[in-house]
Amino acid sequence: MDTVTLNHEQYLSFTGWSESHCMKQIASARRQKLEDMGAEVVTVDGKGKSAIYTVRIPAGFYRMLLVDVMRYSPVGAEYIDMIMSDRDIVHCSEGSHVKFSVELYTELAAMYGLEYKAVEATCTRIRNFLYDNGYIASDSPTKTHRVKRSKLYVDKFIDEWVIGDEAVAYDQKARDIWTSFFKQKLHAYHEIDPDANSIPQKLIAREMKQLYSFGMKDKLNVEYYRVAKKTQTTEALLADINYAQDTFLKTLDLRAVHSVLRHRQSDYRKRKQEQREQVQKNKTEFEATQPTKKELEDLRQRMKLIELQQESYCPPATKEQQQRLASIINDLFPLIEQESE
Repeated sequence: MDTVTLNHEQYLSFTGWSESHCMKQIASARRQKLEDMGAEVVTVDGKGKSAIYTVRIPAGFYRMLLVDVMRYSPVGAEYIDMIMSDRDIVHCSEGSHVKFSVELYTELAAMYGLEYKAVEATCTRIRNFLYDNGYIASDSPTKTHRVKRSKLYVDKFIDEWVIGDEAVAYDQKARDIWTSFFKQKLHAYHEIDPDANSIPQKLIAREMKQLYSFGMKDKLNVEYYRVAKKTQTTEALLADINYAQDTFLKTLDLRAVHSVLRHRQSDYRKRKQEQREQVQKNKTEFEATQPTKKELEDLRQRMKLIELQQESYCPPATKEQQQRLASIINDLFPLIEQESE
């Protein structure tokens, strides 16, 4: 914790109160305001404008400073620390796996003795703010294919996410199934276009969605299947938290810190909007390269015939094909995840 001493002007800057409003409050209310903001009041010396406040400020205070849509929340501060310190990844003896947000919220609820719904509401609001302001990204290269399996508790079965080394094993099984799926599709499509480096997304989108939504759980013999994606933080998140702490401790002027953070966030939102527009432009250009509806139907029929002929034999992928498969999975898999969420 950081310990600081605030005079009257610094107290006003810290709380955001006007002088007239502050002087209407009784001493206990002025003290309570500091505590509501997450500060621990050590001593209050003097009265009125002469009062001097010595307070301890937790590290989580600076994390929550970024989120101007809500008051200080120890749960929210802990949640931000969780995603910053990679606590949404579980390391096991056989590898690691990513946690879903629901698992993090459940941990926080137990940690703070709160109802799950309350924790979920707080963290969802924070998560949305961090995303909208460019502090976390929409996609992450770190993913785990997760499954739910039924377990008998007392007298009823409950579906639970598989964890630990078993989760790591299921992740690899699912990856192998997806690789085999795309290898088969690429092998068949090469009969149509031998020089193709990928497959038209719309050509296999229906089968991808079926495999993701229904087929995979049957192949793995589990109750439920989805992909957990690690929350990807940006450099701006840590940079702004460090800025807020360093600058406040030097100046004790929290109002000025707030002003700079809001200005930075405005810039981040503008940059994010430019990125959205570029993504939409790329999507429009990509759509223009896709076959027409009639062409797609003709291609599907040709693919079906080719796959039937190749059903009994699909040779191992060459190194070049393995590279193509990796590229196809990277390009197409996020699309089907978005459609299925």
